[in-house]
Amino acid sequence: MLLMRTFFTVLLTLAVSVLSAQVIDILTGLSSPLGLAIDGETLYFSEGGFDGDKISAININDPNPIPEIVTTGDGPNGLLLLDPYLYFTDDAPSLQRLNLSIPGAVPEVISTDFASVPFDVAAYNGELYISVGNSSQIVKVDPNAVNPMVEVVIENLSSPFGLAVLGDDLYFTQQGTDLISKIDLTVAAPEPETVVNTIDLPGALSFTGNTLYCSSGSLNSEGKIHRIDIDVMPATVEEIANGLETPRLLINNGQDLYFAQVGEGKISKLGIGASWLPLDLVCENTTPQNL
Repeated sequence: MLLMRTFFTVLLTLAVSVLSAQVIDILTGLSSPLGLAIDGETLYFSEGGFDGDKISAININDPNPIPEIVTTGDGPNGLLLLDPYLYFTDDAPSLQRLNLSIPGAVPEVISTDFASVPFDVAAYNGELYISVGNSSQIVKVDPNAVNPMVEVVIENLSSPFGLAVLGDDLYFTQQGTDLISKIDLTVAAPEPETVVNTIDLPGALSFTGNTLYCSSGSLNSEGKIHRIDIDVMPATVEEIANGLETPRLLINNGQDLYFAQVGEGKISKLGIGASWLPLDLVCENTTPQNL
């Protein structure tokens, strides 16, 4: 009986445990790092502030990565990779893109028609959705149109910031009301639906499958990372990292969650891969009699 209890204790631990939330710094000494994008082993990041105004890249598999400048800009913010382009917003204000397949290419301006500084950017059905926090809007633009026009999707929001798309829904944070909301992008005049209202100063968003990750905090409050299960209603929120310094935009490759800590000028990562074995697989053909 002791052997059986021990077996099932170990089994339960394997079935419900996840990798411990260990934050690892991968690059330090940066100037206000903000936006992130990842392509295989290459991580792109934007920097603003003093000695910033550039987008650089590192190899995430290099234990001592050396940043390589990809392009410069006027306070680049959010990044988005859509092969072969790297899209970015900046303080100009503008939306631009860089063709990564052409060595020495210069950025192409898509639009400057923003009421205030655009920040995060997400893609859906060939269009780019952009948060414009100081104007309380989320807008969209077709980057491949002959004359790209900025169109307001939803307005009268409270400081929209982070964006993430899952299916036909656009998830976004509202820092002024501590909300994570979503809208249906198939609707002509979408109405926001509250997903989470329990996170103080929610920032960036990133999906892996149906699991949503969210950063939170500011220069004056503790930074945290949260994991959100949106398959249940109301959505459940789990804090998986704290004690951070203004974590901003997030990106993940399914195994690690990368994020910039603006307050300390560094980029860090957090393991998010599961460490459990499937319960049904472990228990198959196992009974107390054959232990």
